[in-house]
Amino acid sequence: MHAHEGRYGVLKRYIDKETRVMYPAKVIRNRLHGEWFLENINHEIAVLMLFTSSKRIVRLHAVYRCLASTSLIFEYAAGGDLQKLLEKQATWRFPEEKVKVCMREILRGVRELHMLCIAHLDLKPQNILLMGDDIEDGIKLCDFGLTRMVGNGVHDVCDLAGTPDYAAPEVLRYTPLSISTDIWSLGVIAYVILSGHSPFGADTREETYDNVLRHRLSFPDSLFGNISRDAINFIQSTIVMDPRGGSPTTNIVPHAQFPDAPTKPKVSRKGLSSEQQNNSGHHRGAWQ
Repeated sequence: MHAHEGRYGVLKRYIDKETRVMYPAKVIRNRLHGEWFLENINHEIAVLMLFTSSKRIVRLHAVYRCLASTSLIFEYAAGGDLQKLLEKQATWRFPEEKVKVCMREILRGVRELHMLCIAHLDLKPQNILLMGDDIEDGIKLCDFGLTRMVGNGVHDVCDLAGTPDYAAPEVLRYTPLSISTDIWSLGVIAYVILSGHSPFGADTREETYDNVLRHRLSFPDSLFGNISRDAINFIQSTIVMDPRGGSPTTNIVPHAQFPDAPTKPKVSRKGLSSEQQNNSGHHRGAWQ
């Protein structure tokens, strides 16, 4: 058994003595968290139980409870997460063809959630698992602790959820969320894995927030000069501010996906401002 500390508990790996199959586990110490947190864990379990037969959402293998802790046992993802694979690339980016495959699979997983009016609210490379050594071997979404039921008669949900670099404006403004809140994050993921840079990341969280709220989105030629217009159009169709200051509430999952045979015209765009240079550790800053 292997273990390391996580934000809300211990992450462990177990090996079944009989089958020798490995299972990752999230172990939460009940006494260290309030009732609200345990309710959140129960919510995550309930969401995962809705997708036990899904090919694009991580499978919950078992749940063990005792007075001291709650353990969630998951299926094993041999390739780790997308962020780790990204960090192995010399340029911290993937070829466009690989990005196309990746985004299509992510979109299909997100669509499954959205069909049940569930917003993930924390989409980022760290929450996308690789079932094999590479993207083509299959990917699955994970970490459903921040998911919320939205729309379809549900009362307005406002929550400071997610990771600043990937969070939509309505999250930062603490205004009602929707399934479209995820669409913004999808666009940021595509930008990051195509360019190796964050579109809004800055030296401080406050500067990142400001970049998001002011929609400081650009496609400098140094990063996107060899990227197809179709890919750029995809990003622009997802990272959109509507007149009310949030992401668009139409087109639940954009269908303007990368075409099968992308062309690669040069696209001249203004460069990133100094505020957009990311120093968060997740993505390389523009100065590197």
